Amino acid sequence: MELLILNAVLLYLVTVGISFSSVIKLDLKLFKDLADEGYKINFDKFTEITNSVMPDMKKKALSNFFIPIWNIVYAIKTMENYNFSLNSFYSSLSVMDALEEMCDFEKKEYAKKPTGLNAILVPLRYEQRLNNAVKITIEGQNGTSDIYYDTANKGKEINILKVTGPIKDYSEEELKDIIIESRHAVASIIKKTTEDVLKETLHVNPDEEVDVSKELETFFQNSNSKEQRAFLMELLKNLSEEKETRMKENEEINEPLTLSRKKKDDK
Repeated sequence: MELLILNAVLLYLVTVGISFSSVIKLDLKLFKDLADEGYKINFDKFTEITNSVMPDMKKKALSNFFIPIWNIVYAIKTMENYNFSLNSFYSSLSVMDALEEMCDFEKKEYAKKPTGLNAILVPLRYEQRLNNAVKITIEGQNGTSDIYYDTANKGKEINILKVTGPIKDYSEEELKDIIIESRHAVASIIKKTTEDVLKETLHVNPDEEVDVSKELETFFQNSNSKEQRAFLMELLKNLSEEKETRMKENEEINEPLTLSRKKKDDK
């Protein structure tokens, strides 16, 4: 009797496992088919709508997996109906505004490994990278544009993640040129600010043309440890004050970069 019950339980668990795995496989196929066409599902929008509009349908669909024998039949019917209901499902997603076109970056990343699992992971990784990306705002004659990018290989490789505004049709080469120009501009500002703070800490006339590196070397060669500690403490204080000043200026002005260059085909 115990063996019979054990076999029944095992059979039940097997049918649940088979039905679940079959539908999961079908879901992965759906994501792959969408990604092959260059689309993805907006999970936030889809979840919001299904939770508010179709909670009973979700519960009913889930219960089908826990009815022995029927769960296998349900899985088979779902797989058979997939191709017939695919277009209808696409239309439903579009109506719910839960279907989005992948950006160029996502399409490239998906193409490296076009599987159902990667079709799910690529948009998630993309959103994470986008949240941590550097953003450049550019003011041009035709309006404001934003470039989101990150770097790899110690900053030598630039990955453009997203572009909005009038420059979104620029070539990748042109966009990278803009990014490099902006990085040089920022580096120049940082260098100038650092030199000004060091001059202040070394008590050098700010308008005087001096080699700051040489001045620092001379100072550390001719000073004792107590004087060096005092210098470093004053330097940290001045850097902190400069940082606060810059932050206040950015809050008050907050001006984007100005774009004077044109697209190559407009030259």
